[in-house]
Amino acid sequence: MNRTKFLSLLASGAAGAFAGGCENTKPGPVVVRDVFPTDQIRAEDRIVIVFNDVPSVAGGSQLAFDGAVPDDGTIALPYNKSVSVKGRTTTEVQQAIKPLYVPSIWLTLSPVVRIQERYFFVYGEVRQSGRFTYTQDLTVLKAIATAGGFTDFADRTEIELTIFNGKKHTINGKVAEKNPAYDLKVLPGEKVHVRRRFS
Repeated sequence: MNRTKFLSLLASGAAGAFAGGCENTKPGPVVVRDVFPTDQIRAEDRIVIVFNDVPSVAGGSQLAFDGAVPDDGTIALPYNKSVSVKGRTTTEVQQAIKPLYVPSIWLTLSPVVRIQERYFFVYGEVRQSGRFTYTQDLTVLKAIATAGGFTDFADRTEIELTIFNGKKHTINGKVAEKNPAYDLKVLPGEKVHVRRRFS
């Protein structure tokens, strides 16, 4: 084989390897991400607490709290009571509230705790960056679809998900499209960033 032909074959092989590296569609290991129950209350969540089955109030119910959860996680309730809600599920908060009032103030009480509208964020190379209303069973690709999908300049192999504890995961969108196991779940307050490709 002459030198010219050898160099030509070598260049072709290097170009193929480079293209394969740029494509980056090898699945790799499935990422296991940290999760929390979607009904777990966090700081800045807006919650509503209603007291049902309260006989002394007309109609049998009373609005006890409506507002955002402070950073320390403790909210003030009627009759100078307070309860820590951050990190607890809505059911756990309901269970914590009842003994504060029964039987010392009321004989019956059924507190109902609801988390109001929550959001997630998508930005970068998507058609419509911004804040979107959170829905159950949201994934990275579903979040991007909610934001109008990828732009023509999006790097679909390098999608960054910043989760609730600040940890970042990189998702290969092309792999995730073929195998849902690689399409990570997105929880309230989390951010999806689609990078711009350079070629």
